[in-house]
This record gives sequence, C-alpha cells and structure tokens, in this order.
Amino acid sequence: MFKALTIESADGDPVGAIAWRPLIVITAAICLFGLMLPRLGLVLTLPAVIVLASLAGDEFKLKEALLNSAILTLMSWLIFVWGLRLVIPVWPEFTGV
Repeated sequence: MFKALTIESADGDPVGAIAWRPLIVITAAICLFGLMLPRLGLVLTLPAVIVLASLAGDEFKLKEALLNSAILTLMSWLIFVWGLRLVIPVWPEFTGV
C-alpha cells in the first residue's frame, strides 16, 4: 500500500495526497451512527449522520443535505422497519413510543 502511494500512475502524474478531511468525517459519521441509534432512534440519528457525512464533500449545500436525509430516512424506515420487520428503534428512548 505504501509503495502504491509513491508510484506514478499510468499517465505519469503522481498519486495525490490522502484526503484526510473526508476520511475523518465519514469515520466520525459511522461512529456517531453506532452511538446514537440505540438512544435517539432512526428518525433523529439518520438525518444527523447524513448531514455530517455530506460535510465530507466539497460541494456541501444544506438544503440538499436535508432533502437527502428526509428521503433516506423515509426509505430506511420503509425498507428495514416496515418491509423487513427488523427491530430497530425508530423514536428516541425518552418518548416512550
């Protein structure tokens, strides 16, 4: 792996630097998902994680991130909770739902 980072590519350009920001942001989003899901449920966890993960890109737009989070949360609920009947907390623990 380390040798591959120093070898030039086929067109002669060297391999670029490691993109640390996206790597750290995506890793943090995954860890946050694991910590938040049991406590805050699917409805609050997914939008937070999706907005955080979208910060890893260079073209972040809040409206697009919120729209994506709403659509992905709805689709996740439809597929995993309603369709597959997986036992996933949908609402936060403190709501009692």
